[in-house]
Amino acid sequence: MLDTRGMRWIQQRERRKGSPGFTPIRRSVWGFTLLELLMVVIIIGILASIALPTYLKTAERARAAEALTILGAIRASELRYQSQSQNNVYASNTGDLDMEVPVSSTWGYTIPLGTPPIARATRATTNATIDINLSNGTTCTSAAAMYGLGTAC
Repeated sequence: MLDTRGMRWIQQRERRKGSPGFTPIRRSVWGFTLLELLMVVIIIGILASIALPTYLKTAERARAAEALTILGAIRASELRYQSQSQNNVYASNTGDLDMEVPVSSTWGYTIPLGTPPIARATRATTNATIDINLSNGTTCTSAAAMYGLGTAC
């Protein structure tokens, strides 16, 4: 049995809907439609396709900066070696230096013989190189566009 307030509420609702025996079905709207989810996935895909190449390029430049820092340390060690050498020569390998050259899976470090004297970092996966002149400290690379160092060897 309904009280008068409840009865009035049902009567008003029936009048609004226009059907005498109308009883509304309560549906709660929770979640997203398939179209909304598809649009979100498409937008994320577009953003990822724009951001991923930029991220990879930045990561490669960071690896090159690391190699350049180590080459600078090798050059400083080579200058110390040369100043202490009786014949005023550079070391022919990294084992003769007063520093420990880090072993890296990304870069390999060598001191090739030749003129001008250089120290070289070689990228393990692409064989790209970064060289530093031991005499004057100038750098060059075989992949100038990739590493952003400017001058090509």
